[in-house]
Amino acid sequence: MPPVNSGLLYDEQGRVLTVKRTLGNPAAAGNTEIVGAVAGSKIRVLAVTAIASAAVNMKFQTNVTDISPLWPLAANGGLVQPHNDHGWEETVAGDPLNVNLSGNVAVAVQITYVRILVP
Repeated sequence: MPPVNSGLLYDEQGRVLTVKRTLGNPAAAGNTEIVGAVAGSKIRVLAVTAIASAAVNMKFQTNVTDISPLWPLAANGGLVQPHNDHGWEETVAGDPLNVNLSGNVAVAVQITYVRILVP
């Protein structure tokens, strides 16, 4: 059993998860891959910061299936999902994590995530 408040994250099988960070600057309408797919694992998003250079709608997708609501971002406005050990969004096993934009607008995105191995 993991110690309480250890600062470590564990999956459902008790394996330690490695917290990773990535960033992206999608600027085209449609999907932009932010975290690549790995066979046999899901991507669980733990935290997000996104700031748009102009008004645009943004959402996360696993391939083409929505895994988040549609967020309307104002010009120079953004979104923050603070750290959540249980995650905000999660892809299907073997799928990438995509940011989907409604228009050709530059959006700065920074993500903290873990990979969950599927038994």
